[in-house]
Amino acid sequence: MWSQLVEGASLRWHGASAHEHGWGEIIEIRPDNGEFILFTEGGVPPATGQTAQVEPADFIAPLLEQWQDTPWRNQIGESLMSCESPPLQPISSAAFTWLRANQREAFSLLGYHHGFIWGPPGT
Repeated sequence: MWSQLVEGASLRWHGASAHEHGWGEIIEIRPDNGEFILFTEGGVPPATGQTAQVEPADFIAPLLEQWQDTPWRNQIGESLMSCESPPLQPISSAAFTWLRANQREAFSLLGYHHGFIWGPPGT
């Protein structure tokens, strides 16, 4: 069964001939029916029943790289010091009926000057 945790992961497949090889990114998981949406980046899409390898996305390395950038880190620190600003007018997610519960909940962050989302893509 697919899990939303693999959204953003790479998918690679190998066929019997070179033109049957390919790769892409899993951009959405639909766990209720076992389907996923694949953005094909190279080759042809995998055939039904073809074996593929999932390579989880690496979210930590880019974040670590950013935090090692001292000017950027200092700018973020200064920005966080101003987090005591009053909340903004909240924005409703009611019009986006296809969003999952966690995605709808993330809309509450739009009511603040600063906000953090912790989780995989699609959270």
